[in-house]
Amino acid sequence: MGRLSSKVISEIRKNNLCTRREKVTQLSDFFNSKDVKSVDKLVKMGHDPLHACYISAQNMVSHYCENILGLAALEECRQIADIATKRYMPRGPRWSPLTKSYFTCWLCFDVPFGPDKETVATCLIDTFEVLMLFPPKGTDFMLDVIDIMQASRMGIYEHCGLAGKYVILRELISERVETCFVPAGYTGEKGELWFVRVVPPLNDRYRYSIVITTPYVIQSPAKNEWLAYFRDVLPNLAAGGNSGGGLNQLMKYGLSRLYWPSFISGSFCGHIREAIFLKGLPKTQIN
Repeated sequence: MGRLSSKVISEIRKNNLCTRREKVTQLSDFFNSKDVKSVDKLVKMGHDPLHACYISAQNMVSHYCENILGLAALEECRQIADIATKRYMPRGPRWSPLTKSYFTCWLCFDVPFGPDKETVATCLIDTFEVLMLFPPKGTDFMLDVIDIMQASRMGIYEHCGLAGKYVILRELISERVETCFVPAGYTGEKGELWFVRVVPPLNDRYRYSIVITTPYVIQSPAKNEWLAYFRDVLPNLAAGGNSGGGLNQLMKYGLSRLYWPSFISGSFCGHIREAIFLKGLPKTQIN
């Protein structure tokens, strides 16, 4: 457990609550919130069962984030959230190319804080495990799902065709191939480049992954120019502790905290209901 999580837990123990600027929420009421939808309820609403698991987990993290940012220990996180929210207005087109699903994943899973580079999601996991605040019986696997989402990241994928209702995506550089269900409904065309977050099947029941964000479809430049971008940037990055080394570091954290949101904002060139279109490359260095 990192030092930031320790401070968060200490504040929660002291006050027995999570604070948000204008309201106070008792931790005991966390799972009763209407903002945290159960997997069963989401399935009944028509969502794919695997996708429903990830939606519920994302609901938990988002709800935790909204209610925990008032703590003094998370001042740095709150400042970044405020800056990014004001700059990008993450409501999706027509207000912003940053969707709520992208922004929540980025803020909660990809933005590191404190000396131990923790995230909102790692703080949630530590908080619930240390204080023994587990989800209701039957949904206690949600902390494992959140841990999987914490390990996920965005990637640049080449569309390799369809397999029934699924889209086959191959990531540039890693060459990892994913058979994906796309909840947004966009199936695209072979050869397209997608900037998306793919999360894996949770067990043997599922034979597919989920594109958890609305697809960002890159209309230009072409694949060769993206490969050149990676050749320029990756050698300058530390290998990191995860498999994939510099690629993981780049795609999860960027070259600065606002690197990938800024790329999306600056590259936006249009949208349809099922997808958002981008043109351009990220910067190869940050001054």
